[in-house]
Amino acid sequence: MANQTEIIVTKLNTLQEYDFNITLQSGDTKLLVKECNLLGLKKLFFVGKLQRIQKDNWKLKARLKAVVTQPCVTTLQPIDTQISTVVERLFIKGWENSHKRTDETVLNADYEILSSKINLLDIITEEIILNAPLYPRSRKSADTSLSESSISSPKNINIKPFSVLSTLRKKMTAQDDSLK
Repeated sequence: MANQTEIIVTKLNTLQEYDFNITLQSGDTKLLVKECNLLGLKKLFFVGKLQRIQKDNWKLKARLKAVVTQPCVTTLQPIDTQISTVVERLFIKGWENSHKRTDETVLNADYEILSSKINLLDIITEEIILNAPLYPRSRKSADTSLSESSISSPKNINIKPFSVLSTLRKKMTAQDDSLK
C-alpha cells in the first residue's frame, strides 16, 4: 500500500498513521504532464503520511519535489523548473454540512471533505499546477532590446502609422499582381 495513489478510507480506519512514498508509473506521468499542460515531468518525489486526528478526520503532511519542463513564454525553448513544497491537508468527515457560508474568504484550501477515497494523484496534480510558474522565462532572453539610436533617430520622429500601412498594402497588392 506504500506506492498506492488512491487510498480507501475504510482501510485506513484501522490504522493511526499511514506512510506513503509515491513514484509514478509512465502512464500516470504522461497523464499528469497532459493535465498540467507541461512538456515534461522528471524526478517526481511525493513522500509523507496520513495521520488520524480526532475520531474520523485525517491530516496529510507530505513533501513534493519534482522537475517540470515548460515552454519559455518569450523563446518557446523548454525550461526546467524545480518544485519543492510542503503539502498539508486536513480531511474532515461531514464537513459539507457544517459550513453554510459560501464566502470565498472564509474557506481554507487546506481543508477537504473526507470521502470514501483519498486520491494522492489529484493532490500531486493540484500542487504542481499551483507551484509551477505561470509564465516561465528562460535566462537567455530573446533579443528584443531596442538600441538608443533606433529610438531617437530623426527618421522615426514623424512616422505616420496609416501612411506606413498604406505603403505596405500597395507593396502587398503589387506582389499579388506579380504572382498572377
